[in-house]
Amino acid sequence: KKILYSVFPAIVFIIYAVVSFAACTIGDNTISDEYGNMNITYGEDGIIRNGTEYYTYQVENGSIGVVSVCIAKKAGRIDIDIYPTDCKDDTNYKGRDLDSATFSVVLSEANEYKVCITVKDFVGEYEISWKTEEK
Repeated sequence: KKILYSVFPAIVFIIYAVVSFAACTIGDNTISDEYGNMNITYGEDGIIRNGTEYYTYQVENGSIGVVSVCIAKKAGRIDIDIYPTDCKDDTNYKGRDLDSATFSVVLSEANEYKVCITVKDFVGEYEISWKTEEK
């Protein structure tokens, strides 16, 4: 019984890893829906991303929104745009060919905002997080 209890977590992890990997590799490795179109392939340096993904956030009256961005870039290109969904030309933030960085963008007007991440041969990680605060 002791061996079974010590091996059980490893078995569960292996099953989880196999199922996760299979789910990620079904089809042409493209995630496509209202959030964009991201193509994911696997290279010797890690996951390679190509495409675009979107996130939409709402800032209510009396609040500010804070979009926090964390990028750990190994290779490739990453661009980030933040703008009101009803006016793409009124950009709150436009970053092109960003390097590894951590920063925040404050959205002080009540509106719905879109965060657009566009990557080309991007190897590394990025994280977008969102919070609202009282004015």
